[in-house]
Amino acid sequence: MKPVWLVTLWWAVLLVPRLRATRKGSPEEASFYYGTFPPGFSWGVGSSAFQTEGAWDEDGKGPSIWDTFTHSGKGKVLGDETAEVACDGYHKVQEDVSLLRELHVSHYRFSLSWPRLLPTGVRADRVNKKGIKFYSDFIDALLKSNITPMVTLHHWDLPQLLQVRYGGWQNVSMSHYFSDYANLCFEAFGDRVKHWITFSDPRSCGPHLPPLQTMAEKGYETGHHAPGLKLHGTGLYKAAHHIIQVRKVLLGAWSGLRV
Repeated sequence: MKPVWLVTLWWAVLLVPRLRATRKGSPEEASFYYGTFPPGFSWGVGSSAFQTEGAWDEDGKGPSIWDTFTHSGKGKVLGDETAEVACDGYHKVQEDVSLLRELHVSHYRFSLSWPRLLPTGVRADRVNKKGIKFYSDFIDALLKSNITPMVTLHHWDLPQLLQVRYGGWQNVSMSHYFSDYANLCFEAFGDRVKHWITFSDPRSCGPHLPPLQTMAEKGYETGHHAPGLKLHGTGLYKAAHHIIQVRKVLLGAWSGLRV
């Protein structure tokens, strides 16, 4: 099988202001490749469910820790914004796919909303069929436009009830609930989705941060991100440990997929 080269546009967007700020001959400028991209190089763009979908409490979706965090008072996020509407992607699937076609990209990376599929976070409680249909229709629309879906299972929007009942990623039981959620996604979409990502952007705050520090540290150690806990000295390590355990548990589930 030939290697497939991938790039997402949001990385390019992040590079733009950085390049403008550099001077000629700087290491930052020298690190950017201006040459011809190799044959078979694939361009793509990416997004996350919480930041784009909106419809935060529609069609059976449960609340996420980011819904609670952004609704819990002033000063939590810039401009005190919430994602109640966001980009309204939940209601604009065809428009968004049309925009992707205009960009001439071959891949689209997006995340699934765990609480949209499992409102309580627990598969045994209830599966939201409307959530399954939404993502299924979206994947079909992408494939119809010859755009390859790349699906992220978790982009930080943990179901709020898992946080309330078990303490979220501070609890080892998350590996069980996440595995159930992941297997549901594989069963529902695995016939069409061949590229899966477990957790999004563990190093998104900068190249010098260790893996998982963004979600684990800012969510459970400093409280800057949802769920906003300040468990100094233990929050980061316990959350990171349990997230790593989840990845190990999922190896068996992934092995059955043609990825």
